[in-house]
Amino acid sequence: MTSSSTLDLPQVSSGAQKRLDLLQDVAALLGTDDPFDFSRFGFIFFEQHVASWHGVFEAQEKEEESAVMLERRKENLVRKAKEYHEELKTILKSMPEAPHITVTRLQEQEKKNKAKEQELRAKRVKIKAFKGLPPVSRHIL
Repeated sequence: MTSSSTLDLPQVSSGAQKRLDLLQDVAALLGTDDPFDFSRFGFIFFEQHVASWHGVFEAQEKEEESAVMLERRKENLVRKAKEYHEELKTILKSMPEAPHITVTRLQEQEKKNKAKEQELRAKRVKIKAFKGLPPVSRHIL
């Protein structure tokens, strides 16, 4: 070995070299200087794991906040719906009842009214004729 900052390693197989390269890439991604400091890897993995769970907890907290907001909106809508329902009841109580008449009954009544009108006309004609008679004739009739 040399006194330089880099290590002189003996020649290794290509498979081992690939693993070493992969280990160096992981070390670079994790932000550690020494790819052979496995204790540092464990700590970094732990930090990332905690950070990911922290993100999950924050997301759940936001969901809970939004769930609380939705629950409040639901309560407000239910309250408003109840108010509108009470208002509708009040309006319906103040309205007159619907007439109990059908179209058929209305047509029958119109026919009866026309018949009575004809009777009245006939009686008026008789009254007019009766008034036109001399008083002696009226007395006889």
